Amino acid sequence: MYETLLTNEECAGAIDLGNFYRVPSDKRDLNYSIYFSKGDVQRNTLREFNSNNTVLLDVEQAKAKIAALTYIQEQLAE
Repeated sequence: MYETLLTNEECAGAIDLGNFYRVPSDKRDLNYSIYFSKGDVQRNTLREFNSNNTVLLDVEQAKAKIAALTYIQEQLAE
């Protein structure tokens, strides 16, 4: 079992928002000379996020996580 949720390339531009990462769309063109003359020399320190380097939830933990969602709480209240 292996699933990549955030690749190394996506990490370079990802924004950590606490509970999730926002990955802006890649709008680059093929004008690489701009990158080499004006590129960002510091890469984001995030690493690839996948099922091998994160905490895996068991069934009860997954059920608790889902039950805590606002949408689920609203549906259960109705």
